[in-house]
Amino acid sequence: SYKSTLEANNQSITTELQMLNNSLKQPGTGNNISVPPTPVLPPLALAAASSPGVASPQPRLVAPAQEQSCWFYNHPDGSTRRVPPYWKFPSGTLLELYTLWHLGDPENCISPMKTFSTSDVSFCGKRSRMSLSEARCLANALDREVAKAGRTIDPSISQEELMQLFRLAVNGLDMPLATPTGRQRDIFRLKWSTFTKYKLISKGEEKNKKAEGMQLAHEKTPIDVEGKWVYEHADGSIRKVPSTWTFPMVGLQDMYVLWNCRNEKQQLLPLKTYTSKDVNFLPKGAKNLAEVRGLMNIISNEAARRGLEIK
Repeated sequence: SYKSTLEANNQSITTELQMLNNSLKQPGTGNNISVPPTPVLPPLALAAASSPGVASPQPRLVAPAQEQSCWFYNHPDGSTRRVPPYWKFPSGTLLELYTLWHLGDPENCISPMKTFSTSDVSFCGKRSRMSLSEARCLANALDREVAKAGRTIDPSISQEELMQLFRLAVNGLDMPLATPTGRQRDIFRLKWSTFTKYKLISKGEEKNKKAEGMQLAHEKTPIDVEGKWVYEHADGSIRKVPSTWTFPMVGLQDMYVLWNCRNEKQQLLPLKTYTSKDVNFLPKGAKNLAEVRGLMNIISNEAARRGLEIK
């Protein structure tokens, strides 16, 4: 009967398992011989191993279980990289770059580019390190816009969700939408390398920078008060130097000239007319002025002792 046949098969299997277990024991010890586990293959290698006549394109290291999207490849120079030797730096659109940056290329077993280091791409040519740096700057600019919108990019985000965040980020950036000839650009078709020519900042930041530039230009314009140049600073104070001025780092002879003579080119009065209020917006400005004044007084006293005087 079927039941008796099934019981006989079960008994046969049990007997074979018992014989196999006994054969794995060392004589006279009772300790089991450890059997190495079957090696785990990455997806592409596993598919090749199950298909007769198909060889794995390149030996690769097995990624840790907690980082299943992180693949490594052995290179002819003996190094291990996140891309295979035949990989080339992507030259597609900004959207394609952003997708590769966060999602990688799982179909071809390529990790997200945001995990790359310069050593992973150093074999790709002289500009490879620079290209990775430029790609990182572009991706970071887009990520900042995503964060400003209160959104986050989850490691398990889908390609469709990432595309929505990309559109959101692009709308928040001050990008040049017209060519010098007036032709409208299609941002979604432009190569990502085109955007490296521009400084991608938020539209709000651009307005702030323009306002700061206007304020800076105002501060750099001197006010003529009785034939003397003075400058209005952002805090409303009037000083003999503009807010962009820094303490001169020159030799003693040049400092002596600046101390006693007007700087017509930069529209600055002699340093000897300055007070601590004129330079207190600089770190250690008042201290530096006092030290220079002490040194200049020593020189002037020595000159006067010799009968020399600056008129």
